[in-house]
Amino acid sequence: MTVTNTNTYRGILIGADQLQQVTVPAELTWRAIQQAIDARNFDVVRCRDGIDLYVDDEGAINGAPFNLPLTIIAHALGHPAALFGSALALTADDDGDTTGLSDAQAKVVTDAIEQTPSPEVVDAVVATLRVHPAFLPIIAMLRSL
Repeated sequence: MTVTNTNTYRGILIGADQLQQVTVPAELTWRAIQQAIDARNFDVVRCRDGIDLYVDDEGAINGAPFNLPLTIIAHALGHPAALFGSALALTADDDGDTTGLSDAQAKVVTDAIEQTPSPEVVDAVVATLRVHPAFLPIIAMLRSL
């Protein structure tokens, strides 16, 4: 059983080249999310298992780089989208208030990228990316998995 510090929440920061366990202050959580993902505005991508991915709301238009690991995680967790910049994985309680990931949720997030994506996830990512020619090299790489 995880003992949770009520002053901080456990999250996972998902960058283009690493996953990092982080703690987020329970007070002014929205500001901590902005700082963690380096975004002025953010959106919540609701995924299965109660996992929320906080992403840069303007990532696709402000020059943030495409994030393949984040995109794979989102697809594996039931949300097919091409995502840009960093994201912070957290969850919400029954009242909709942001809170930290449980052990099981943290494992789901890390497993989604540390394990080879299923053929279904690869196909879904390819379907999402094929609409833009800039993603052709990424599609070729995914098909080789």
